[in-house]
Amino acid sequence: MPIYGPLSSPAAATLSEYGALLQPLLTPPRWIHSLGVMQMMGDLAPLYGLDPASACVAGLLHDIAKDRSAAEQIQLATELRLVLNDPSEALPVYLHGVVGAALLEQQVGYTDAAVLEAIAAHSYNRQLSPPSERLGWCLRVADVLAPVREWTGMWRLHDLAYAGDLATAAILLSRWVSELYCGWGLPVHPLLAALERQLCAPLADQPDFFARW
Repeated sequence: MPIYGPLSSPAAATLSEYGALLQPLLTPPRWIHSLGVMQMMGDLAPLYGLDPASACVAGLLHDIAKDRSAAEQIQLATELRLVLNDPSEALPVYLHGVVGAALLEQQVGYTDAAVLEAIAAHSYNRQLSPPSERLGWCLRVADVLAPVREWTGMWRLHDLAYAGDLATAAILLSRWVSELYCGWGLPVHPLLAALERQLCAPLADQPDFFARW
């Protein structure tokens, strides 16, 4: 199920070329969201020592598979020979990141391993390795800070990220994403549950820390 032919030179492609590839694959709200994440990744890149071009590509393309139906994502996962490690990974909320990264690598010809890892892991069913950790966490943060509507806690997370405190932002985000998925009646992926336990354990006696003010 090819989504688009490979770019003639993925390594030298411009954001405009990637945008032309991406826009037909997304709904208008998702396209606006992706542009917002790209812009925010451009803002965060100098704060965290990231390559601005790679950060912007990650932001723009992170949801390339998000608007595919659940059945299409599962079919793509099969065609792309992806291994699903937990039953929850068949759900689009988790699957779209890994499918998107595989599409970019196998069909578009994109090769930046750090960007591919960040895109795969932004849906919380893959771990981030140390070389990709800052890029991956910036993408996770930017993803929730560029929504189509505002949410409680958004500006607290925004201020932390833009002040250079990615570590605290990651702690809050891991807890809030777990709470959100539970509220939606979705299973919390084992890797997300383990991540939350790891990051939040030192704050077990500080429940107010997670307040969304």
